Amino acid sequence: MKLHLGSGTNYKEGWTNVDIDPEVKTDWCGDCNNMPFPDNTFDELLSHHSLEHFKCLFTIVDELARVCKDGAVWLIRVPMWSWGQNQGNPHHYLNFSPETFKFFDKKKGIYKRGQTQPYSLEGLETHHNEQQIVFKLKLHKDV
Repeated sequence: MKLHLGSGTNYKEGWTNVDIDPEVKTDWCGDCNNMPFPDNTFDELLSHHSLEHFKCLFTIVDELARVCKDGAVWLIRVPMWSWGQNQGNPHHYLNFSPETFKFFDKKKGIYKRGQTQPYSLEGLETHHNEQQIVFKLKLHKDV
């Protein structure tokens, strides 16, 4: 199964589309920090400009790690911290740099700080420009 986090108006067939906005078409609408899905449900995660809307990165990443299977591939697109439209957006709580997800990678040695369960996010690819960053990550559980 595939999870589309913060789907907004971009409903994707073949995905489980989740969003907090009751005005858009979803498969589940609510607080994505506490989703009703069983542990180890999803093989793939897509998040397109949604993580910056959460108040705590550790909380949402912990929840995503819970609902995703070991080996799940995550494709995450977020605004670059220094982009002017990101800095001025009152709906953005989090800022990201190309280094952000290195803090969740066991190989970097600092991945457990703030986490509530054992997992590591391996960085497969990172691409960025002045406006956004794209992370391709692989989830490893019970590390």
